[in-house]
Amino acid sequence: MTVGVAFGNVIAHRPFPVASPMMAEAGLGFRPVEAKDRPFLRALYADIRATELSRTGWPALMIQGFLDQQFDLQSRHFASRHPDADLLILTGPDAYGARHDIGRLYLDRTTERWRLMELAVLTAWRSRGYGGLILDWLAQAARAYGVSAIDLSVAVDNPRAQALYARHGYRVEGVATAAATHRSMSRSFS
Repeated sequence: MTVGVAFGNVIAHRPFPVASPMMAEAGLGFRPVEAKDRPFLRALYADIRATELSRTGWPALMIQGFLDQQFDLQSRHFASRHPDADLLILTGPDAYGARHDIGRLYLDRTTERWRLMELAVLTAWRSRGYGGLILDWLAQAARAYGVSAIDLSVAVDNPRAQALYARHGYRVEGVATAAATHRSMSRSFS
């Protein structure tokens, strides 16, 4: 499989690791992001931020405006900082076997230290072991490609994600300041 479509703009293609047998057994798959996925990606972003924004007391219209702005800023940031990253839609089966878009995986594999830019799953599809399967698969692929480490940032107010990464060999790097919104974590393979 080759990937590399970023909202309709073709970027350099390269072979992508094949999903693990355990991912396939769980029905978890992925496909490249396409321009038509933008509404799903916006909805996913809103889902990711829902709990945080529910505490603001803002009216719905203000929340929607904020989400639209932040999604656009994040998309531009990813595109400018990681122009050759793999942008993938995660797919999973429902109880009847129908495929659904359930999340996203953004991964920059352009250096010897891969960057896990985003691993996000819709709330309704969490707690099924998908995150762990993906992290195990990424570790296998990183070893096979001779990668020295996988780096990521995780929100300081997301202890579930931090615990998931820690269970899969990621360690906190440095000290997060009181003003920090994210914590750097890394898994070494050297």
